[in-house]
Amino acid sequence: MHMSSDLSAVILAGGRSLRFGSDKASAIFGGRRMIDHVADACRAIVESLFVSVHDDSVDYAVEDAIQVVDRIQGAGPLVGLEAGMLAAQSCWLLVLACDMPMIDTATMRTLVAARTRGVAAVIARTPDQRIHPLCACYHVSILPRVQEQLAARRYSVTELIECLKCVRYVDVPYEPLTNVNVSSDLAVSYEDPVHSKS
Repeated sequence: MHMSSDLSAVILAGGRSLRFGSDKASAIFGGRRMIDHVADACRAIVESLFVSVHDDSVDYAVEDAIQVVDRIQGAGPLVGLEAGMLAAQSCWLLVLACDMPMIDTATMRTLVAARTRGVAAVIARTPDQRIHPLCACYHVSILPRVQEQLAARRYSVTELIECLKCVRYVDVPYEPLTNVNVSSDLAVSYEDPVHSKS
């Protein structure tokens, strides 16, 4: 099993899950919490794993993961990205939403392999040409840009990407990026993504 020493990962679990109606990260999919599925896929390729939360009253107790608290409440995924970058000792950060329980190690390896010198971000793109900024690798050198946007109360990750000089988009299948937004989405058929596709 190969782990990249220049790569850490953060799972974004600081959202309020308003559309879902309850804590999304703890929702059960295939007999386990969604956040645990994502964490399992991460562990195969990173040594340092973080979970960003909106305040320190939340404790997901994800095995081998360190929780980091968002500095600004209500700032969306951008502040979770900041929290991960501030905690990471690596030069790259793999960023994943907590509501992609079918994410697999193979998809992550595809993103990681696409990193090259001078690239600021490597972002997943599905066959419909939709980009997925919350399934991506970001170079930590962009932290000042992230903090500049947060200070200006501009919380869009899309805006961040548009401002970066060099972004690489990597084509990946639909299934691993299946997103759970409402509780009915949990009815998606389950196959263990870590062991079937790594």
